[in-house]
This record gives sequence, structure tokens and C-alpha cells, in this order.
Amino acid sequence: MVTGPRGGTADDSFAFTCAGSPAVRVVLAYDALGQRYLPASPDYPELYVPELERDTERARAALSTGADLGWDGTPKCEVLPLVLDLLYSGDPDGAWRALEAHYPFPDRDAFRVEIETVVNASPYFAVRE
Repeated sequence: MVTGPRGGTADDSFAFTCAGSPAVRVVLAYDALGQRYLPASPDYPELYVPELERDTERARAALSTGADLGWDGTPKCEVLPLVLDLLYSGDPDGAWRALEAHYPFPDRDAFRVEIETVVNASPYFAVRE
């Protein structure tokens, strides 16, 4: 039996991508039967609300005229936190809509694949069932 949130951590799987890399919040719940903590972030989407508000503004601002783009001339590092917070909070459809809305660059599909690959390999990522 998995109980309510008993702990939390951050997933730094994207530490290699950006300066000030996003470390996404992870909610853990204790599995008494397995005697271990398991990722349970999608069960607590309300905990992501403050980050999502901040991340949305950051992503919007990245596309404004005169915004400082990243090392590759794109706002990847400004959009990635929003996409990650949406994914970890259990809203993959919202994550991909946000990517489409805030990242209108030709490598968007490759960027999505990269995000999916890293997230799906993370022991801290949980899919809502």
C-alpha cells in the first residue's frame, strides 16, 4: 500500500542542458509493502501551481523582442522548466502544448524527443495511471 506524500526531492536529470538547469520537484510516497519511496508527483498537481505560474511567465518572456536567447540561439532553457513541471505534475498534453506554444523553432520535434528520452529514463518520473 502506498501512503500519502512523505517526502520529496528534485530530479536533476537535465543538469547537463542549461546553466541554472531545472531541477524539477518530485513528490515521493512511501510504499509500505515494498518498504521504499516511489515517485507520486502526478497525484499532487496542486504542489506545482506556483512553479507553473513562474515558468509560464518565463517562457512567454523568452519569446519577446530583445529577449536573451540561449547558447544555441533558442529559448530552450527558458521553456524546459515549464514542460518539465507539466510532465511531472501529470499533464503531458499540457506539456506538449506548452512546448508548441513557446518553442517555435525548427528543432522542436528533436527537443521533444530529447525531453521524453531523459524523463522516461528517470527513476523519479511517474506516469499517472
